[in-house]
Amino acid sequence: MWRISQRMLRHHRLAFIGSFVAILFGVILVQACAGLAETGIRAAASPQRYAAAPVVVVGDRGIRIAAPGGNEYDTVSLGQPVQVPPDVAGRLSRVAGVARAVEVVTGPIAVIRGSEVVLPSAVALDWRTAELAPYHIAAGTEPRPGGVVIDKRTADELGARPGSPITLQSRGVTRGFTVAGLAGGTDGAEAPVFFTGDDLTSFVGPAPVTAVGVLLTEGAAPERVADDIRTALKGTAVEVLTGDDRGGAESTQVVADASDLVALGSVIGAMAAMIVMFLVTAMTGVSLQNRRRELAVLRAVGAAPQQVRSLLLSETLTVATAAGILGCLIGSLLGRWLLRALTGLGFAPAQIEYRQSWITVLISLGIGTVTATVAALVGTRRIVRSAPLHDLADTAVPRRWLSWPRLLVALLFAAGGVALMIVTMSVMEGEFIAATAGPTFLLWAVTVALLGPPLAQGVLRLVGPAARAMAGFAGRMAVRNAKASPVRFAAVVTPIMLASSFILSNYYLQTTVDDSTIRSHARSTVADFVLTSATAATTSGLADRVRAVTGVRGAAEAVNTVGFVREPRDSSQQDDGYIVTGIEGAHAAAVMTPPSAGSLTALRGSTVALTERHADRLGLHLGGTLRLTMDDGADLTLQVVALFQAAPGADSILLPVDVAAAHTPSRRPDTILVRAAPDADKDALARNLRDVTAAEPGVVVADRSALTAQLEEQLRRGSAVNYLLLGLIAAYTVIAVVNTLATETLRRRREFALQRLVGADRRNVLLMVGVEAVLATTVGLVLGTLVSLTTLIPLSRALTGSLLPTGPVLTTAAVVAGAFALSVATALTAGRAAVAGRPVDDLATE
Repeated sequence: MWRISQRMLRHHRLAFIGSFVAILFGVILVQACAGLAETGIRAAASPQRYAAAPVVVVGDRGIRIAAPGGNEYDTVSLGQPVQVPPDVAGRLSRVAGVARAVEVVTGPIAVIRGSEVVLPSAVALDWRTAELAPYHIAAGTEPRPGGVVIDKRTADELGARPGSPITLQSRGVTRGFTVAGLAGGTDGAEAPVFFTGDDLTSFVGPAPVTAVGVLLTEGAAPERVADDIRTALKGTAVEVLTGDDRGGAESTQVVADASDLVALGSVIGAMAAMIVMFLVTAMTGVSLQNRRRELAVLRAVGAAPQQVRSLLLSETLTVATAAGILGCLIGSLLGRWLLRALTGLGFAPAQIEYRQSWITVLISLGIGTVTATVAALVGTRRIVRSAPLHDLADTAVPRRWLSWPRLLVALLFAAGGVALMIVTMSVMEGEFIAATAGPTFLLWAVTVALLGPPLAQGVLRLVGPAARAMAGFAGRMAVRNAKASPVRFAAVVTPIMLASSFILSNYYLQTTVDDSTIRSHARSTVADFVLTSATAATTSGLADRVRAVTGVRGAAEAVNTVGFVREPRDSSQQDDGYIVTGIEGAHAAAVMTPPSAGSLTALRGSTVALTERHADRLGLHLGGTLRLTMDDGADLTLQVVALFQAAPGADSILLPVDVAAAHTPSRRPDTILVRAAPDADKDALARNLRDVTAAEPGVVVADRSALTAQLEEQLRRGSAVNYLLLGLIAAYTVIAVVNTLATETLRRRREFALQRLVGADRRNVLLMVGVEAVLATTVGLVLGTLVSLTTLIPLSRALTGSLLPTGPVLTTAAVVAGAFALSVATALTAGRAAVAGRPVDDLATE
């Protein structure tokens, strides 16, 4: 049967091209998403600062938080470096194979030129850590008191050389230094500035040791020494890193952003895999249906059921394996391109390196091959169980489609869709809303596909009269063909329904969520101006000078960071924790909406304010105790002193500004919220605020409209990430539409030949084909719109209180126009190919 199957493939290429295309592009899509997820899991980044240190020890960045539902816990990574216990370096020096253990203290600094911030995120380091890279003096001398060493790239940007003055800012304090020397040796992404140990402490401030670089004796094996270090430090809250994992020690953002990459690749990949399995199954079923006459002939002349089954499995495995292997190769290239695109959008860190192993290849290949094989087995079972003569009669006009298993599965998917709709409207909040609303469309899409023939015929009854009236004879023929072949018509409608529902539901889901975020932001603050610092730290006393400006009603320093609720148990928090906003309690009332209970002026010391919904979920009231782990690993025990209202899902935590700032890299507020007096001239006030901050490097004054524009831009960048990957899935569904339409049209050569022999010409046939494409597209769009509403109505109702989603109507118009143009163009192109030959020849080749 293997030789026969290969001959069938060679002589009936068109019969298998649809399945090949569906599997090929499906595997490409899944492989790319799987590559992104694995890249995030591995979080590999080539070390730069620690390139010469084979082993690096850092503080343990993992904490356990409550998992959604039940009593389980998840481990998540903190976004800031965590302090290494003070005795670790001494203990490391006693491990065999360790030559030196170098403690690393870093701090954020900014390089200033006049009033311009040249480098807002340089890194302050002790020169004693330079050997870990290694850096060496390329010009000048090592740093001395009052002198620093900078790398060549920074020197070129500043036009500096040894002896040049340089202005630096750290934690809101600006100070002048002299460039003592230029460092060479490593051309990394960061901009290091090396100090003497005393200057580092006095300028950056006392800072904890966050890493220990380990230099080994000659001949020592890094992995073996790392194992010995783990044994020696067993029970100590540290991580021992080797290889590319050391890159994460230089930038904790690699680890933090890598988790986002895992989530993105996994969620989008899972959705892509389900859609791929659905469409591959459908396309394989269509391919088998189109060959029932041929298979019936084989059985009529003596082929046993087992031989037919072996033949179909051999063909399917050959096509699926070839498409899968090619898809994996192209998918890996697509995954690398996606990572570069995500890096350009700011979603993925620039240091992270693409990683993809044989595991993802097996997953992707398995999804395509196993799905096609299972679909072939299911389809073969029905073929071999029916009588050959019955199939010869039935293949002309296939009518049977419903079975009890099919109906049961459809009802199960429909029940799941209803459940998700109810949960979205009544239970979920914030980011969790999208988690339940998103998959809803897929459950309903599968339900509609399983019940496709009667649903498509139902919509056809509504639109059929218009087609007959507008297209005349061609319209009547098209409607009759659709009614006479409900299974074939539904096979064409299904991918159109899936593509339109996917595009509409995911696009308007994003626009509705973004609109809700903007509205919530507008309600959360009454500030008229916001002063932000590019150096991530405002100078001490700036807030007092702002309050003294004529026309200012109030001003409060603020800073944002991240925190994780540890107690009471909070099973609703995401892996990236909650936004923690530090605000000056004494001045908060002037720039924020009043709390519903308690007082914001009580925000001082170990206190906290929560949203009403959050407090209710935690069972907390005024006076209750909250345990919070900050993003740097510090644990805080706080008393609830105020409750405030917020939009569903917009939970945030308010702390005193000094408490929150102490757990940020700069240790300073980075924002000042300003509210104008009722009778103030806001244009004049804006000019006065700019005058006050003119001498402050990197401080920008923005009004409410500018803030809204900044938020919208941030949301657009975030949406672009989703649209990028979801667009690939949408493209796959569009390819499925073209694939199905072309395959179904080309296989009708015999039908078209008979029509031409009884009097129809090519123009009549093509006009009929075009009207059929319009009918199928109309029915598919109607069903797709209904399916998308199962996602959008619950989502919009939960977020905005309205039943209609938010977003431009032109997008719907573009989807409709694109669907018609694509379907008609595909059908007519395939139709021309189908009627290109002589009718007698087409009948003979069938």
